[in-house]
Amino acid sequence: MNEYISRHNTFSFRYPNDWELEQEDNLLTVYNNNGVGALNISYYYPPKGYKVNKINELIDYLSENAVGINAAETKQNIIAKEDHVYVDYIDKEKTYWQYWLFSDDKTVIIVTYNCEEPDREKERTVVKQIIETLNIF
Repeated sequence: MNEYISRHNTFSFRYPNDWELEQEDNLLTVYNNNGVGALNISYYYPPKGYKVNKINELIDYLSENAVGINAAETKQNIIAKEDHVYVDYIDKEKTYWQYWLFSDDKTVIIVTYNCEEPDREKERTVVKQIIETLNIF
């Protein structure tokens, strides 16, 4: 497994050796050249003292970035964990989307994965393994 550590040493994750990582500013793309989808990881640093509400932050992100999704209806489907929130859906073009939002109030990390709906199980295990290695320092 390869390990990525952010430029500001605020988070890390591991990804398989046969997956590629590309970075442009605060956006990372992780994918397998022979795979069916891609993980996109974006991050930002909220103002000092800002208390991040993970569910509201994810809803705001979906409202601004997710095409063909009703963010208000999606809120009911968000799964809240201790360190992150998660939701998935299939859009009108039959693309399968997964969204995770991690935060410790100093760093917000939004992870998306998408692939064609019929292929949604093909990379599920490896995507889950990558997500499980994400750590905020």
